[in-house]
Amino acid sequence: MAKGKNGMKVIVAIMLCMSAVVVSVQVRQIFSKDPSADGGDTSAEIESQLAQVVEYNNNARAELDKLTKEYDARIKSLGDNQIETNIKDIYSKLDQVNIIAGLRDVSGSGIIFSIDDKSKDDVGINDDPVSSIVHSYQVYRIINELKKAGAQAISVNGERMLPVSEIFCSGGTLKINGNMYVPPYVIKAIGNPNELYRGITSSEIYSEIMYRKLNVSLTKETELVISKYNGNIQTEIDRLTEQKSGEDGNEQ
Repeated sequence: MAKGKNGMKVIVAIMLCMSAVVVSVQVRQIFSKDPSADGGDTSAEIESQLAQVVEYNNNARAELDKLTKEYDARIKSLGDNQIETNIKDIYSKLDQVNIIAGLRDVSGSGIIFSIDDKSKDDVGINDDPVSSIVHSYQVYRIINELKKAGAQAISVNGERMLPVSEIFCSGGTLKINGNMYVPPYVIKAIGNPNELYRGITSSEIYSEIMYRKLNVSLTKETELVISKYNGNIQTEIDRLTEQKSGEDGNEQ
């Protein structure tokens, strides 16, 4: 309600200022005329014009007062609670969009899930080296399980996960949002810690990771901060579009 009224007050103030400018210009035009010039106005004519300007200004102010009262009456008829609720609802939805898009920092409780390659001491002679390292699909599936469990925001080694984020394997490293990282991979997720913890530990990917004896750490946290995406989102979208176009071209 206050925001609506303040907005109207600003508009009214601007209109009054404009009215005052018009009046001042008209007054300057009246008094800037050279009375000695041919056809110059007489004193009586100048006074008459000035009176007209003053009357115009008074009428303008009266009209503004009338419009302001009508505006206030309409706002009050809606009810303060309804207006305040609608404004809060709009800001809440906008905030949620910014969180999903990764456009702002998010803080709150959640979990930290850290995953690392199998320790060299645990790698046997007959073990497959490929199964002893962390792969992109494992990180992807962990992220998906966190989303299913209600995570509001997720990051991997500080990289904010977006709807367009991609993770690629590159030897023993992962490329996340275009940047290279070595293990361990620290996944932070903000949401209900119990739900997130349960979502991870009850998942098939968690069972697979434990079976492969990868090094894992999972903790509940009361206070986490996940920073907003610090890259160029449009660049990510363009990259994915080009990649998709290339795939479509290869299929043809």
